[in-house]
Amino acid sequence: MKEPRTVLDLLAARVEESAQQPAVRHKAGGAWVDTTWRGVDETTDRIAAQIARAGIEFGERVAILADSRVEWFLCDIGTLKSGAVTVPVYSSDTAERSAYILENSGARLVFVEHPAQVAKLLSVIDLLERVIRIVCFDEQVTLEVPDELGRRELSLTDVLGGPGTELVCTFEDFCGGGELDAEARALLEERSAALDPQSLCTIVYTSGTTGPPKGVVLTHGNFVFEAESASISLPFEASDLQLLYLPMAHIFGKIMMFASVEIGVPVAFAESIPKLMENIAEVRPTFFGSVPRIYEKVYTAVMAGVEGASGLKRAIFDWAMAVGWERASALMEGRSPGAFCEWRFALAKKLVFGKLHEKLGGRVRFLITAGAPLSPKVAKFFHSAGFYLLEGYGLTETTGATHVTRIGKTRIGSVGQPLVGVEARVAEDGEVLVRGRNIMKGYHENPEATAEAIDADGWFHTGDIGTIDGEGYLSITDRKKDIIVTAGGKNVSPQNIENAIKASPYVSQAAVYGDRRKFLTALITLDEENVTTYAREKGIEGELAELSASAPIRSLIEGDVERINEELPSYETIKRFSILDHDFSIESGELTPSLKLRRKVVIEKHQAVLDAFYEETY
Repeated sequence: MKEPRTVLDLLAARVEESAQQPAVRHKAGGAWVDTTWRGVDETTDRIAAQIARAGIEFGERVAILADSRVEWFLCDIGTLKSGAVTVPVYSSDTAERSAYILENSGARLVFVEHPAQVAKLLSVIDLLERVIRIVCFDEQVTLEVPDELGRRELSLTDVLGGPGTELVCTFEDFCGGGELDAEARALLEERSAALDPQSLCTIVYTSGTTGPPKGVVLTHGNFVFEAESASISLPFEASDLQLLYLPMAHIFGKIMMFASVEIGVPVAFAESIPKLMENIAEVRPTFFGSVPRIYEKVYTAVMAGVEGASGLKRAIFDWAMAVGWERASALMEGRSPGAFCEWRFALAKKLVFGKLHEKLGGRVRFLITAGAPLSPKVAKFFHSAGFYLLEGYGLTETTGATHVTRIGKTRIGSVGQPLVGVEARVAEDGEVLVRGRNIMKGYHENPEATAEAIDADGWFHTGDIGTIDGEGYLSITDRKKDIIVTAGGKNVSPQNIENAIKASPYVSQAAVYGDRRKFLTALITLDEENVTTYAREKGIEGELAELSASAPIRSLIEGDVERINEELPSYETIKRFSILDHDFSIESGELTPSLKLRRKVVIEKHQAVLDAFYEETY
């Protein structure tokens, strides 16, 4: 078959080679159901035909507002087959932000997950002048939190009846049934043939950590390059099974899906984040990708148990970690650990690490982390426990990864070497620059921002500060805009300190502050589960808000901060901090959908608390 030029070429090659092999797996009626590559091809043909029949022309935009699920992938491919461009929208986005993305991108048709998302769009229907159809996947939904009317159970009929109702239909009604007629097939072939590597594939909107979201325009060629390069760099095997929970509205999740198309690895879609661990145990994946926060939560849960363990149990844990690190160090350098080390690790796994392996399905060959910096302590823990953790680095503007650690070429604290075909260098001011066929076409209708991001020589300016050693290993230290310059002129990377604080089993999130100030301060949120367990064991009563204000919990966190301060130069130490009575969340706007800190939002919300740290007292 010819070399792939578009995402559709990747799929066609996979169907030709693996037509009857499982492609995707999802849970329906309490059981996991497989769809073959041939089934994906036929279903997406039908979706594509209906998109075209709905009046969507070649190059127009189709949005998907949903959590990751099999229909997300099918509608994505169906959109591309229709010659249209996919616009992902996070399910957690507010009505106003969703409306901004839909109108800014020019979306004409929107696939949404359930009635609550339909209601969200109908609440801003006056702003959606270009939308001609809203297609709803599920006709009913059980809400985790009651809506403004106190409803937990919501059906599609419950949200209809007002303005915009005539635009709404069910996914089942939209797709119809039966085979495609000759006219529909001819239209899809015509539109598919009109695509080339420079054709728009998707417009992915940034998280907006520093301002309004920008639409990143990515081409078919960007995705083909990235999928092929990732499949070369990562240790995929045809016998693998991926579990995908990452939002496909995020570039990390989208590339994990397309890489599986390229290599032929089936993908099981997790039902939801609350059911993630349950689904892992059922599916037993051989690998999955995750943002660091999930790995941090596993680490802190384990360490909370270790802190309460007896002297003997703690000694056995420390021994197991030492043996595991000895083995991991050899593997990361591409060396054999030796028979004696492997024998001791087998014992360590049986005594200490076995339960964690069982919780992750018992078949994991490797894990992938990306989306934000990973604490070296967390990375070392997973490697020592017998999980090969590969760390990637990239941005939406680079179609995902530009760097990734490889099996046998891993260094803790580094995000590895560039993918095949990607160049990287560090500018004089320390900013990381990258260049390659994965660099975006530009920002949608924003030539000024595009010119600022991509220079005349094709180098994309990442906005991240980092270093590259003689062997090409990249280490990221912080975001350029996040660097704190103290009143004494010292440059401080807040993310490094925040990661150290979050390594405490009792801390969920941390935000370090102090730009142009005499010293650093921090806002800290508690890990509700671990802190509540600790409090009960110590006879301390109260809910999370009460515990955050209690003297014993304050003393507990102070001890962790003091231990961190001992390892830092004086100008990087935290002099004062406040424990907030709630955690940062996506819903509050303090975290992005990929669980990164929206620093500007956090600072603005808590400016009074931060300012009080610096008030002079006499």
